[in-house]
Amino acid sequence: MQKITQKDKKILIILSAVIVIFLYFQFILLPSLKSISKSKSAINDLNIRVNEMNTTRIQNTSMKKKLKIITEEYDASQNKLPINERNPEIEYDIQNMASASNVVVSSVVFGDPKAFNSSENNNNSLNEKGNLIQIPVNVNVVGSSKDNIVSFLSKFEMADRISQIKNASIIVNKEKNNFILSINANYFYVVSKANDEVQYNFNSNK
Repeated sequence: MQKITQKDKKILIILSAVIVIFLYFQFILLPSLKSISKSKSAINDLNIRVNEMNTTRIQNTSMKKKLKIITEEYDASQNKLPINERNPEIEYDIQNMASASNVVVSSVVFGDPKAFNSSENNNNSLNEKGNLIQIPVNVNVVGSSKDNIVSFLSKFEMADRISQIKNASIIVNKEKNNFILSINANYFYVVSKANDEVQYNFNSNK
């Protein structure tokens, strides 16, 4: 058997080291690098998703704010020109204005509704979707002072819901030492839903 020389030993050691290094790279380092690369890729994907979620959250917040503004504007427009007849709201608002002006409502009388700018008063025009309808209303209030009467009239003119005052008169009742205000006005609404679907809003004048 041939003896292994010192040179052969060195070669064997070098070969063994190379084999060990190769096995380390092949089975330990490379899999670890691949795993790290996959982990980095997964982290990047997660970061992208987090950024997308944050963007979506910001967009949702912005959309909610815009929706709130649009809803408020829509509600305001509904108060000014409501959908369908809302006579109970008219009387409620008049009572609130009277209370704020320290006058007493003696009567609120509603006339027959009719299509705006139309002399005809038929069911077709009153029920046709999109038609603008006017309701004649006569309001009488009693106040202890002229200032209170004028205050009520001013509130009536400035109310959210659109109305058209045809005439207004103030009578001095010397016997009872008070003032009587009589207003003839038209209120308006737009025909849309069936009457049984109407939802009243009693907060239009606060």
